[in-house]
Amino acid sequence: MTAVHVNRTLGSMEDDGLIRRNGRFYKFTYWTALKNEAGFDPLYLHLGQQSAAP
Repeated sequence: MTAVHVNRTLGSMEDDGLIRRNGRFYKFTYWTALKNEAGFDPLYLHLGQQSAAP
């Protein structure tokens, strides 16, 4: 990704109210909408943690 693409994406996210920028710091203001926009599924984090016991 180029710096231009990242800045445009962050600007769009800020316009949509998903994040707030203050200099180099970012605050996620609407976490649920951000997860939905990204298609985030927290279940994938636990795929490798299945029990090895019979």
